[in-house]
Amino acid sequence: MICARPVSYTHLDVYKRQGLGRTVLGAALARAAGLALLPVVFWLPAANVFWVVAALYTLHQGGWSIWAITQGSLRQSLTPAHLQGRVTASFLVVVRSAMPLGALLGGLLGQAAGLIPTFVVGSIGMLAASVW
Repeated sequence: MICARPVSYTHLDVYKRQGLGRTVLGAALARAAGLALLPVVFWLPAANVFWVVAALYTLHQGGWSIWAITQGSLRQSLTPAHLQGRVTASFLVVVRSAMPLGALLGGLLGQAAGLIPTFVVGSIGMLAASVW
């Protein structure tokens, strides 16, 4: 989170310049790109791995921060006040219920195909989810 904190402070500037749709999409794509480029570290010299992983993590977490703030604000602005708790709880149940399923599928794929193909498949899934 230390990497993402400075990025989250720029959220309002990004939102004002890009608008709602582009901000949400751009943040989701930044999250996906941070993970999609991660397999590159397997071919880097050991001395560079830390810095590349730190940069990709910053990109991923920064995108997550901007995405979370923007979609949360949008969800709250569209939901009547008396339903906000239910809508937020429903959103969190759906999102967090998918996490163990993704972990299970990722573990099975990683065991069957190996680490790099699993990262590639996961990255494609995140990119597809970003534009959906």
